[in-house]
Amino acid sequence: MARSMTLTHIPCGIEIPQNFFDGVVDMEHIRGFVTKAETLGYDSLWLQERILSDFAMLEPVTLLSYVAAITEKLTLGVSVILLTLRNPFQLAKSLATLDCMSHGRIIAGVGLGGGHLGSHEEILGYSREKRVRRFTEATEVMKLLWTEPKATFHGHFWDFQNVSMEPKPIQKPHPPLWFGGHHEHTFERVAKWGDGWMMLAYPAGAEATAAFDQLRRLTEQAGREPASLGIDVVSLANNHSGDYGEAGRESTMKALRAHGIAYGGLDRDGARAANLILPDGRKVAVTAFAPNNGTLNLNDIAAAKALIRRLKRTHDLVIVSFHGGAEGWDHVHVPHAEEYFYGEDRGNVEAFAHAAIDAGADLVIGQGPHVPRAAEIYRGRLIAYSLGNFWTYSGVNTYAVSGLGPVLEAWMAPDGTIAGFTVHSTRQAGLGVPRMDPLDEAGRYVLYLTRSDFPGTARRLERAAPLVAQGWSATRPGS
Repeated sequence: MARSMTLTHIPCGIEIPQNFFDGVVDMEHIRGFVTKAETLGYDSLWLQERILSDFAMLEPVTLLSYVAAITEKLTLGVSVILLTLRNPFQLAKSLATLDCMSHGRIIAGVGLGGGHLGSHEEILGYSREKRVRRFTEATEVMKLLWTEPKATFHGHFWDFQNVSMEPKPIQKPHPPLWFGGHHEHTFERVAKWGDGWMMLAYPAGAEATAAFDQLRRLTEQAGREPASLGIDVVSLANNHSGDYGEAGRESTMKALRAHGIAYGGLDRDGARAANLILPDGRKVAVTAFAPNNGTLNLNDIAAAKALIRRLKRTHDLVIVSFHGGAEGWDHVHVPHAEEYFYGEDRGNVEAFAHAAIDAGADLVIGQGPHVPRAAEIYRGRLIAYSLGNFWTYSGVNTYAVSGLGPVLEAWMAPDGTIAGFTVHSTRQAGLGVPRMDPLDEAGRYVLYLTRSDFPGTARRLERAAPLVAQGWSATRPGS
């Protein structure tokens, strides 16, 4: 069978001129070079570090601060920063500042440096003794300063408690740390602490393939997933987020911060809304509500509208999640009224969702009933009233419709209106692990409920686009 082939974009970087052997630093040459590189479509610009030299070589972090100001899209990296010659506190501050100045475009390559650094370390007041330990401790210190409101570390070279450093980097959990080096122990360090490996003159072909295979094995042995699950934000507004009291919530937030996952939904400073930045620079706020102690109150619609209005003034898009509605098979329909479950006021989810959009929300996503519910288009914005159970792993009944997991993929126009969406169908199997459903039951069930509960929305969607075999898709609804 013949296969079609498509040319795809191959990322390409280029080194910025930073060496001036005649001793005359030419900033106009640098400006012209990096401007042309961006115009030509390069993806990244790179610098090296050499602190002591008999020719003019510009310091990389300082130079990248200048380059960040005259470029818009290029990734900016150093290959590599000599970490054993750096104070991790000062470097963490400099890189966090650069990440903010560049709107999250930096990659920090770090390394131990080659054999020529022996004399440099002594001149700069460092010992080569335990230099690998100093390197790994410096890496850990920087990560803590970047991710924790108050960092604590007890090591051989640094020992501190409740130390704060602001601002935090834009990239979460922190700017990528790529490790340079060829030694087999380099691979172990990459697997445990790094975000990438810089091949720096590494042989190609079979040797490179073997190196990648070794890295993959070491990464798995270290308990780290080679690929990210792609989770950007988590709602803490639900009836179980307080099961283990305040200590449990604090532990959850600490773990999320350590993995670069934003969160929102708790009624406290720093936890009401998550802030995300899209690749095109637009700012997105994600907040969440529930009828439970410690969360933003689903039933206080006036307060919810006030918060959403404030978020809309400072963000391009606002996404609202809610945990509400009664639970179980008897509650698959949106009742257009207040709902109670085991004596608890679970809110009027339709009134809440409409009020959220009236206040400025662009997308509203519900969860809580443990079953799928209908979708609605309201004032050009999409509301998904419940996405059911996705991955419960033995803790929740997954029989019949409780095992359906509609996964929503939505496209939003620049003004926040819904431009299109797809419902991908999954079903939980075994102990509650999701699998793609070739029968598309979740998508078809959401459509059935939408026809019943919001017939006007169903008619608009059916005019806009047909149903497809894998998931329920619609382009922008007609008026």
